[in-house]
Amino acid sequence: MNFFEEATLRLKQQLRVTEDKQAAEALGMTGNAWTMRKRRDAFPEKELRALAQQRPELGIDVEFVLTGGALTAHQKQIQDTALHVTQSQPDSKAHLLELLGKAGVAMAITNARRADTYRQITEVLNMCSDDTVALVQQLVVKLYRAELGERMQARETGK
Repeated sequence: MNFFEEATLRLKQQLRVTEDKQAAEALGMTGNAWTMRKRRDAFPEKELRALAQQRPELGIDVEFVLTGGALTAHQKQIQDTALHVTQSQPDSKAHLLELLGKAGVAMAITNARRADTYRQITEVLNMCSDDTVALVQQLVVKLYRAELGERMQARETGK
């Protein structure tokens, strides 16, 4: 299986569709354009990123679709912050680098503090069926999004 096929499977999973045509339509592409991309093994990353940005309610994890790996909640928060800073303050490269540096240190500290918890969770999940692991993943993503929404709301209200 090549990169295009692997990414397509993950995209269809995220969109909850079964047909290539449905995935192409979601990305705003014709069936012909999709087929041409497939032949060249050129996955439509730009269209995927645009869809994720324009339709956040779909909950598409772009990094998961493209790489098969998901960002941690903290990495996603860093990515969102970086996106916000670059959109609202395009000339603020130094500020962005400062934020990323602080976030990297904070992430390393958090990961070290949680290492035992991560190990325990992994041990339990290793004994579970694929269906159970998928449900746990969905639950964690929903909880993270709810937490992120609460944080954003708190920032907006000044709490």
